[in-house]
Amino acid sequence: DGVFLQRPELRSHFDLCVFVSVSLGETVRRAVDRDSVLMGSREEAERRYRVRYVPGQRLYVAAVGPRERADIVVRNDDPASPVLERVGGRAL
Repeated sequence: DGVFLQRPELRSHFDLCVFVSVSLGETVRRAVDRDSVLMGSREEAERRYRVRYVPGQRLYVAAVGPRERADIVVRNDDPASPVLERVGGRAL
């Protein structure tokens, strides 16, 4: 469990890889809800995620292609209704 775990140097350590897909907008929204007190305000939490996390996530996705490499892909923008998108090479 963790962000950026599909880096090439770690691939050989996993037997199965599940990619949980969440839009960047939803990711930022959740982060702001979760971390606003820790970071001092909602505005500061959003700024930090948009300045650091979102660009880092975009670089990682472009360089590694975690969705394409995963054995299973689950879309989780709505935690109450996750959607199984793919198992192995088969889209569902």
